[in-house]
Amino acid sequence: MTKPRVYQLLLLGVKETFEFELLNASHFDDELSSVSLLDQCVLTRQDMKALCPSQDATFILQGLTTPLSEKMPRRQPNALVLLLCNNAQALDQASALEWRAYLTNKAHFSYEVIYGQGIEMLDRIRYAWSAALQKWQLQVPADLLRPLASARYKAYCEKCSDPLCESRLFEMQQQSPQCT
Repeated sequence: MTKPRVYQLLLLGVKETFEFELLNASHFDDELSSVSLLDQCVLTRQDMKALCPSQDATFILQGLTTPLSEKMPRRQPNALVLLLCNNAQALDQASALEWRAYLTNKAHFSYEVIYGQGIEMLDRIRYAWSAALQKWQLQVPADLLRPLASARYKAYCEKCSDPLCESRLFEMQQQSPQCT
């Protein structure tokens, strides 16, 4: 019997410290309540259930307020560390600086910074977590992935003087929205 894998999502700079360790997605209904990450940014039960990687994995969701008041948890091999920044609050900027110094100089963790407020912040957390799950070669539902922007035509050389190439390039420029 193989031991289930452990996936850790560590959210730094949150309003209140929290920790959930879930053995599989079936525990969501019994154990979890909503968690307020920042002002106007609440992680609901449905959000947490959507973040859970699979039925046969342990999911650790942790939130820490400041680096000096918390003991840094042990980082799992499959971990994503996100520093949350609400760019509307000066206090949040000071906390972000503290976290950056701590993560770089003491903990030596790699991390990503997520900016935003409310739903925008939750979407960015979901997109970053989904990208991490894909990197760890797990299946991620398409609705959890960041929508891709339309691809731009890239010419190998804009000086090739091939009439067909120049024609395609000119057509694409005419079809693209005009900048104002």
